[in-house]
Amino acid sequence: MGWLIVIAGAFLAPALAHGRSLGPYDILGQFGLTGNPHLGVHNLVNSDEIEEFIPWQALAWLQVHAGHLPLWNPHSMLGLPLAFNLQSAPFGPTVAIGYLFPLSLAHSATVVVRLIVAGSGAYFLARVLRLDIVPALVCATIFELSGGFTVWLGDYPAGAMAWSGWVLASSVLVIRGRHRIASVCLLTLTMTFAFLEGEPQIAAVLVGLVTVFVGVMAFFLWRSGERRAALSALRDHGLSLAAAAAFVAPLYLPAIQLALASSRNAGPPVSDLPLFDLSHLLFSDYNGLPTSLATVIGPDNLYVSMMYVGTIALVLVVTSLGLWRQRREVVAFTLGAIGLLALLFVSPLLSIFRHVPLLDVFRLQLASTALDLCFAVLAGFGAQALLAQRGHRVVELWYRIGVALAACALVVLGGLLVLNVNHLATPEFNLRRGSFVWPTVGLGACVVVLVTRSFPSGRGARHSRERPAKRRRSLPRSGLVEIWALLLVETAFLLSAGAGFLSSSPGYLPANTAVTSLQRLVGSSLVGFASCQENGFPATGLVPDVNLAYGVSEFASYDPILPRSYHVSYGRATGTSTQVVPPYGLFCPEINSVRLARLYGVSFVIEPPGSPGPPGTRRIAVLRGEGLYAVPDSGRATLVALGAKNAPVVERASQPSPTTWRIDVSATHPSLLELRISDVPGWQAQIDGRPLRLESFDAAMLEARVPSGHYVVTLKYWPQTFGIGLALAATALVALTCALIVGVLRLLRSGRRHRRELARQ
Repeated sequence: MGWLIVIAGAFLAPALAHGRSLGPYDILGQFGLTGNPHLGVHNLVNSDEIEEFIPWQALAWLQVHAGHLPLWNPHSMLGLPLAFNLQSAPFGPTVAIGYLFPLSLAHSATVVVRLIVAGSGAYFLARVLRLDIVPALVCATIFELSGGFTVWLGDYPAGAMAWSGWVLASSVLVIRGRHRIASVCLLTLTMTFAFLEGEPQIAAVLVGLVTVFVGVMAFFLWRSGERRAALSALRDHGLSLAAAAAFVAPLYLPAIQLALASSRNAGPPVSDLPLFDLSHLLFSDYNGLPTSLATVIGPDNLYVSMMYVGTIALVLVVTSLGLWRQRREVVAFTLGAIGLLALLFVSPLLSIFRHVPLLDVFRLQLASTALDLCFAVLAGFGAQALLAQRGHRVVELWYRIGVALAACALVVLGGLLVLNVNHLATPEFNLRRGSFVWPTVGLGACVVVLVTRSFPSGRGARHSRERPAKRRRSLPRSGLVEIWALLLVETAFLLSAGAGFLSSSPGYLPANTAVTSLQRLVGSSLVGFASCQENGFPATGLVPDVNLAYGVSEFASYDPILPRSYHVSYGRATGTSTQVVPPYGLFCPEINSVRLARLYGVSFVIEPPGSPGPPGTRRIAVLRGEGLYAVPDSGRATLVALGAKNAPVVERASQPSPTTWRIDVSATHPSLLELRISDVPGWQAQIDGRPLRLESFDAAMLEARVPSGHYVVTLKYWPQTFGIGLALAATALVALTCALIVGVLRLLRSGRRHRRELARQ
């Protein structure tokens, strides 16, 4: 564990040297009121971390510390679900760890914990698979620092896949059948943690990997005559999966219900990776660096293809094939890796997904993290083979094959580089040429080990009769030195490859007088944008969803759970298209008239520098050149009298909590109470304590028919599916608790019986 913590610190050190708040806060210097033209951006590509995950975690942190369940986001559009948006993961263990720290360090704590959880889980898996300490460290180091994991550290994929080692280790314990109840409970717990950290796509990848592993292991058990053990393993995994599904049902049931009607269900379509991205297994920067689009060589999305593990890891993976007949686990992880490679790179296979509902928007590229885990485990087996089976003909042969394949790959790619000298710009050529340094160093280390392994066999033949005992002692010691040498070189490569991904800031979110003035002037009112870039982020105000962390409500969103009904409503209101367009989840409707502002309850509009406000508005401030305009007679709740020609009246509305609205109504006639609250399942209304029926208003909002008089209308967000999920989770908890009690009682009874037998003897 000391080693894993040290390498995590070494990986984070370059970023922490510039500030203790991990995250690309410097990106905000490119936008609106947080703009800073003198601030350089370290990683412009990793924008989702600051535009989604850090604000979501900040909002959840604030709500938890105020004593509220983080269920609702009141600051995006007309409010959107927070816990059920499939990516914010406010109940995920690594995110929840951040609640124990100050807000400025919450995300940093989450990143650190994910590294430790991933490394310790891979190490635990390797030890459960009966690998020695150093081979287990090889496995843990490769996965903890692999490109497929570290590139997502601040995002939800790393949160979920950090638990994959723990899940697979628990699966191994279940298959072995000792302490069956405890193993099933451990598997349930680890799967629950993984599911809470991510979303159904990540859960599906992890469950698929476990299914392949369990299926292969059960097949071998069945073939060897242990049919009861095979059936028990399958049954116990099914029980664990069902229990884990019950535990996360409070989040997944509402989330799936929302996702089916969201912009996320419109795309992006499933896609594969180009075959040349296989080079990223060896290189971290062959096609550029995933920190700036200016360094990318060719059409590529480096963030989804950063899956490097390095030359040494791949040589050890090939070496592990020497254990194919001895270790069933090697077969299982090899087949798992082959399946993941097919999902990532085989286009004809992906055409099937494109014709299956729900799977047609599956982000298969997220499987790269699971692929790196398979490679890490196989590399651990390869290191174990080199250490424990020194001189074994098959192992030595596969090691030589691995070295030869790595050398051929470098020669071929080097030849392609030479042939493309005239087709690459000088910076691109220099970048690609420099990318060969570490793969070549790794190959050199493997060759050195190959040479050193040839010495003991000859020497041992000459001196075996003279000092056999000493020879037996020297072989494991020399093998251990070789594995440590490979591990140190591999660690150096992984640290140098990924340390540049992370950004940090000396402080937290940037603050200036413009931002504080905006917070003071608008309060809890809704702010709209008079000008938005087409399919892009607004150039004014606060970046969606960064406004969540500042506590400013904006009529814009960058959220996968955004209902498609918003596009329908705005399209009808403006006579434009109602189709969802990429980037999916980003929605910034232009509020360029008082009519539109009143329709959606927008009380303030921000205009770019030099632009006049919409006719009928009043400028109240200029913030860094941007005009802030007040919209008269616009609010979250309006009363429209039925059968009368009275103008709509804005009623006083407040939010006692993030999930509750209170509207004080004074109606002279029976009326329609129009509520600028997102029309999503889960809202219930009462009028002076009596149920009030809610209906859809303009496709995206809510309304209710109310009588004349003075009364209070309250709305509370509590989805029915959330309550059903809580009941399922409670049932699963009771069942597991009873099973554990039975298991403990059986263990105690067995212990008493054993002691009585000893006493008789």
